[in-house]
Amino acid sequence: MAQLSESAPETTTAELLAGYVYAAGVRYVFGYPGESIIDFMEAARHRGIQVVSAVREGTAAFMAEAAAMTSGRPGVGLSTLGPGSTAVLNGVASATLDRVPMLAISGQIESSREQFFTHQVVDHDRMFAPVSKLALRLDPASADTVIRKALRTAVAERPGAVHLTVTADAWSVPAEGQVSLPPLASAAASVDVHSSAGHRDGDPVRTLMAARRPVILAGIAALRCAAGPELVRLAEQAGIPVVVSPMAKGVFPEDHPYFAGVLDMAGYRVVWDLLAGADLILAAGFDPVELISPWSLATPVLHLDTTPNTDQVYASACELTGHVGAILGWLSAQWAGEPRWAETEVSAP
Repeated sequence: MAQLSESAPETTTAELLAGYVYAAGVRYVFGYPGESIIDFMEAARHRGIQVVSAVREGTAAFMAEAAAMTSGRPGVGLSTLGPGSTAVLNGVASATLDRVPMLAISGQIESSREQFFTHQVVDHDRMFAPVSKLALRLDPASADTVIRKALRTAVAERPGAVHLTVTADAWSVPAEGQVSLPPLASAAASVDVHSSAGHRDGDPVRTLMAARRPVILAGIAALRCAAGPELVRLAEQAGIPVVVSPMAKGVFPEDHPYFAGVLDMAGYRVVWDLLAGADLILAAGFDPVELISPWSLATPVLHLDTTPNTDQVYASACELTGHVGAILGWLSAQWAGEPRWAETEVSAP
């Protein structure tokens, strides 16, 4: 008599999410244990992901953000339902405003009672939508697509938090699909030029070459793109002082002769006066979310960033979008002429 072969066990929603998180390079998940998320905690543990228990859910969210900052991988925070989910709200908002990729996963009551039960039931979509890039629901039937969308959205420029709601009965249900990780790079190594039609300042190289006293303002996207070497190269080659934003500290050496200070920190008025006296600002990966003082400069701006200048905090007739390091490298390759500032001018009080 022929022996029947055993079929492979089906993958549950909890196991599929744990598989994606592991494939994304995440090795630590931070949360507060509860019955609404215990299935995922176990699935993550079996995958080799260390589940770190926090004192409270709010702490777990900030731990997840810190892990993402230090590792370059998406941070993952867990919360239980009701007050547990409301506790992670500050951490989710912080990650979004800090441009840090994070998955915030909250348990929810069983789907059969969710529509009418009131004890510890919170509308996650309404609560998290204003402070996240996206608020999604993870259902077994669409889990594969939703997880990919959540990860890709969290890391896409500009990065931030994505919230996932999962009902307690969904974790153990078999989910269609298998781990197929999307690209998780922050920005492509390309340079796209956009300019006002017919504007005389529409050529970025000509605009830079025409400037006599340009200043570079480097921001958080320059740090995400690891554009430090390209910043140093352009600063030295063209003789351009570099101001960094608070969130971009470290992207340019502070003992470098062309380092000109940190925006809105100690001695901030001197830095703003430098920008006001320039005839061109190269905003290299600068994000207006980093501003503490209002932008009140009349200095023309050449926008270099991973995203177009949709904020319009400053006007820019020409924009270069793509990988910030690639943009700076491309400008360095086009540069010709004498340095615009002497090192002694940058260090002068």
